[in-house]
Amino acid sequence: MRLNFVLYRSEASGRMTEEMILDILMDSYRNNSGEGLTGFLHFERGQFLQYIEGPKLTLMRRLARIQRDKRHRHFIMLADGDLDERIFPDWEMGVLRPDTEAARQLLATLPTLASDADIDPLPLLYSFAAQAGVSGGLSFFPAA
Repeated sequence: MRLNFVLYRSEASGRMTEEMILDILMDSYRNNSGEGLTGFLHFERGQFLQYIEGPKLTLMRRLARIQRDKRHRHFIMLADGDLDERIFPDWEMGVLRPDTEAARQLLATLPTLASDADIDPLPLLYSFAAQAGVSGGLSFFPAA
């Protein structure tokens, strides 16, 4: 099966409450587990950062729905491409906890990832995945 990934950032359309973020995360977890998609979502200071991986057609359909979502705007694709294997195979929807070293390292690098940046994010994501697995850099939400 051919796998692809996308990494994007966007801006919240308005003030986001914790309940709104939790709703997004729960929906993502539920939808991703049923469609074979994995990845993580981070929200901080009004900005979303999301990485999703999975079968190309399924991923492209999901991305189209995400882009139409009115809860965010200024969608910027940071990176996309092919994968030989999943980076986050068991993470239907992980949440970055910015208080961990793994997340701090990842987030410190990402501001340089403008949509036209000549940076390959995959080594960074592999490193993050390895560290997060050890240091608890992700939180997970159980299916409702």
